[in-house]
Amino acid sequence: MSMQVVRFRIQLLVLALVVGPAASASAATVNLAGTLDAAQETSCAMTSTAQGSATATLDDVTGALAWTITFGNNSPSFNNGTLDFGAELFSHFHGPALPGATAGVKLTLANGSPKVASTTVASASDRTDIKNGLWYVNIHSAGCGGGEIRGQIVRVPSCGDGIVDAPGEHCDDGNVAGSDGCDASCFNEPPPPVPAMSGTGAVLFALLAITLASLVLRRRARAAR
Repeated sequence: MSMQVVRFRIQLLVLALVVGPAASASAATVNLAGTLDAAQETSCAMTSTAQGSATATLDDVTGALAWTITFGNNSPSFNNGTLDFGAELFSHFHGPALPGATAGVKLTLANGSPKVASTTVASASDRTDIKNGLWYVNIHSAGCGGGEIRGQIVRVPSCGDGIVDAPGEHCDDGNVAGSDGCDASCFNEPPPPVPAMSGTGAVLFALLAITLASLVLRRRARAAR
């Protein structure tokens, strides 16, 4: 066996021991919510009594976005799907924009209340905008074509969303499982004990030791000649 082959095998064994299996990306579910009313609207001169609420979740890896939106003018429930200034024409998610500013349409929503649906937000920048509270819901009526009620969709701080919210959280690794350095309440855990070498690792280590020993013996044999 040549020296180059021995070195190559040693490199492969060391790489297998050090690198190990590849880790996959960890998805975090981001919780979102918002209230809709005329005070947040920017384009209707009339003040509507209609209101609404929205809840949503976003998977920050796959982009899966799911939402439930209700609205109406039947206080205190605000869920009858009726507006003050005519029938609902259409509704959208808009963004990116801060409260009081306007932006283009991102998603078209079905008419009526409740609006329950889901989609995939493919753009990473759109997912970032959603997490940063830069999307809003706008519900348009016949009398307020630019929108009768509107609501900013903002992140609801929660353990497991991959974002550390101080002072209530010390860590947030995108899940609520323990024994991974960050517990189910998003507090730091003590370092776990070093695990024992697996069967595969032990075999690789033994092969590495044998290969190194063989290399040493060959060198000594050649030196003795």
